Amino acid sequence: MKGWCNKVTGERIIACEETEDLSEIAFSGRHIIEPEIFNYMSDGVYTMTALYLHLAESHKIFTYREDGGYWITVGTPEDVENAREFFRK
Repeated sequence: MKGWCNKVTGERIIACEETEDLSEIAFSGRHIIEPEIFNYMSDGVYTMTALYLHLAESHKIFTYREDGGYWITVGTPEDVENAREFFRK
């Protein structure tokens, strides 16, 4: 991760000087992190994206591309039932 872009507003934040190989990759919300990350967190409310952008100034933040598989929302009981039906087919 080297930056962030809001596709609606056009706002962009580039966290490092190396910009020659930037590509747009969506964030899926999955994290694989070391416990050390808690040492870099400050008090208050902020997004993980903001934390990652701050860390990207001095650390490498890697991505993992998942181009296959299934993504299904299961945030409500109705969503869970829809997921069950999907996988029964």
